[in-house]
Amino acid sequence: MECAKFVFARHSKSNPCCSCGLTFSEHPSNVQIEALTQQNLNLQPDISTNSGYHLKPTNNERWHVKTHTQEMQTNAYGTVEFQGGPHPTKARVSVYV
Repeated sequence: MECAKFVFARHSKSNPCCSCGLTFSEHPSNVQIEALTQQNLNLQPDISTNSGYHLKPTNNERWHVKTHTQEMQTNAYGTVEFQGGPHPTKARVSVYV
């Protein structure tokens, strides 16, 4: 999962942070552009952010994992080993919805 919308966390002022925990510059470029476009900024350089743009909160939107993330492909591979359990060769998968 990857954050698909930058939702300004009010507790961050000098280094804008999304409610997902990532800074503005750690988001994909398309998410950064959308955030800047929605704020109708003049895109003037500002030394307060790593990306060079000044961000400010625009509304009271709350970040939710179900609506503000998107699934991405992974390049992960390998074998999972379970150790120390009563049945180390069996795994139980639970899905919470």
